[in-house]
Amino acid sequence: MAEVTYRRLEENHADLEAVCEFLIATFAQEHQMGPLSAANFSVTKGLPAVASSLQFAAWVAERDGEIVGSIGLQSTSPWYTEVEYVGDLWLYVIPELRKDGVASTLVGFAKDEADARGMPLMVGLFNDAEVEGKISFFEKMGFRMVGAQFLKL
Repeated sequence: MAEVTYRRLEENHADLEAVCEFLIATFAQEHQMGPLSAANFSVTKGLPAVASSLQFAAWVAERDGEIVGSIGLQSTSPWYTEVEYVGDLWLYVIPELRKDGVASTLVGFAKDEADARGMPLMVGLFNDAEVEGKISFFEKMGFRMVGAQFLKL
């Protein structure tokens, strides 16, 4: 099996197309939450969001020239303050590499980016699969849970 390599995405058409294709082919197929499922990907909304993340900061993990994981970040703030933080737009690793440190490395890049900008980092779980394991992963990475989301379809 080939080694996984990492690179920061650049703000160009090739990287935008590659990461969108990856997210639509993988994440969107797995992320099933009724009308909020990523399978309902909107090019009109999705492309500008992904492009803005490439402009801010995003990375991919690659193996044999294929993307196997990615994280995209943005700068945002709570509705009640001007104080900004770094938040994730997506974090996705293909299932067969989820125990191989790929997500840890991608989250490490996000932590470094937030630190370099002097901003807090907040990552979220917007999925109902394997929630306990994901919570444990983030706690091991030094995060603390600060809330929850609830969905009624």
